[in-house]
Amino acid sequence: MDSALECKKEVGLVNRQGQGGGAKPRLSKEQRQQFKHLLQSQGGFYTIGRMRQLALECFGAGYGRRQLQRLAMELNMYCYKPQPRDYRQSGGACCRLKDRVQAVADVLRMRGRDLSRLCISFADESSQQLYGNTARLWSFERGLVKQVNTNRKKLHCFGFYALKGRSVHRSIGRGNQRTMRQMLEAIRAANQKAEAIVVVWDNHRRYLCWKKKS
Repeated sequence: MDSALECKKEVGLVNRQGQGGGAKPRLSKEQRQQFKHLLQSQGGFYTIGRMRQLALECFGAGYGRRQLQRLAMELNMYCYKPQPRDYRQSGGACCRLKDRVQAVADVLRMRGRDLSRLCISFADESSQQLYGNTARLWSFERGLVKQVNTNRKKLHCFGFYALKGRSVHRSIGRGNQRTMRQMLEAIRAANQKAEAIVVVWDNHRRYLCWKKKS
């Protein structure tokens, strides 16, 4: 190796290994800051394709996927799965929930109830798919086969998650009115010392129908 280096020196070649070089960045430092401000001004979420399009349209810089991923990390951007939210839910849902809970507490106080013995919780029904294969797993080998249940079955559950009080979680057969009544009785049995139970429930028509008939 030393003789090869000496030959290069004799013919006028200089070894610049480790001294930088290579292709210049497609966007200068100033242009990167401009690109960052552009993304921040539009807000929201971006795909790699959308950022590639903006870089090409605004700065004439063509990026590959991996190059643009590195650029996004340099700009302190995050890559994650956004938390889903129902499009019908407005931005003031938390304030309205707080007002409703406060109104219920005021009514209970007027009726002479002891709010220190109040049970408040969220309740809902869920159905887990036993045949889903959506979990992302890590492995040291590629192409491993995972045995899964392909029967088209679901597991119906009901959860009463108490912020104050005792929580109740049970598997149920069918989520009909009879089942809902049994669950309410189980909630009452689990919180016998509570002077009042406040349940935050969704607007599922099954619950509303049960409320009207009961």
